[in-house]
Amino acid sequence: MQQFVIDTLWGDVSLILHRQVSASKLQDCLTDDERAECVRYKSTSQQVFHRNARILTRQALADYTGTAPEYLQIARHCRACGTEGHGKPYLSDGTKLQFNVSHSGDTLVIAMTRDQQIGVDVEYGEVTTDVLDRLGLGFTSNERPAARWVRMEASLKALGWGLGAFGKIPDIEARIQQETQSVVLKEILDVPIGVAWTRSSVDTLASQGPIGMRQIV
Repeated sequence: MQQFVIDTLWGDVSLILHRQVSASKLQDCLTDDERAECVRYKSTSQQVFHRNARILTRQALADYTGTAPEYLQIARHCRACGTEGHGKPYLSDGTKLQFNVSHSGDTLVIAMTRDQQIGVDVEYGEVTTDVLDRLGLGFTSNERPAARWVRMEASLKALGWGLGAFGKIPDIEARIQQETQSVVLKEILDVPIGVAWTRSSVDTLASQGPIGMRQIV
């Protein structure tokens, strides 16, 4: 398993990118509910992937919080409908650490920061322009469709919305552009990764700092 850690991104933002998430011998630190959710996937390979992705997420959060992975309290909240149990994950113990998770293929990306809301999205393969056009997206037209897609989805996730918000929330594209800032990282393994954060965050996040990457095998 390879782990790529990206440091010094807008001050106090870190991304962790894991390849080959299906690696075995990961210590099980999941709750009964999380195990049950993983079993719902049809194939054994999908069940193993999502199990290990959740374990890696808990381990990454534990490194930042100092709390053992099995004791982390991870909950979900949907901003669109205002209910708990689904939607954007968060730590419910009052910590200021915010995080977001995305996966595509055999890659898992975890974004973590403090104080501000954050969203992340990774996408393997191409995204057709007709999908973007149907959603009425007006992001920078000279970007690759996949780059436009990850920027949009990362922004939605930073705000706590999903794709279902389109058609339900008035002027959603304008609100995305007003309430979030985003960037697409294309340098990482040639896979577009979108990162977005809310504009109500610390002002220093507006200026992009240097991106350093180290690889841990």
